[in-house]
Amino acid sequence: MTGQELLFAAKLEVGFAEVGKLSADLCNEENIQVLSGEASAILEHAVATFGSPLKALDWLRSPCGALGHRVPLELLRDRKFELVDEELFRIDYGA
Repeated sequence: MTGQELLFAAKLEVGFAEVGKLSADLCNEENIQVLSGEASAILEHAVATFGSPLKALDWLRSPCGALGHRVPLELLRDRKFELVDEELFRIDYGA
């Protein structure tokens, strides 16, 4: 799932108008490039973990205590894919 596909799925889920405020920071060129590259498997993992594209977007944009209060999207931008994927596995297994 690319970044654009994730945004589109979230738009379908809650309506196009609602997603604008949730995804504004995902729509810049730098983020779309990251989210449509190596991170696509992690995006799919996030959607599977949280059960919807909208919930995955919300998690990707929010500071995560288990990641040192860093924002998963920023870690993806910095190419720290493993950290984000490992945290998703911890969430999956309740660890």
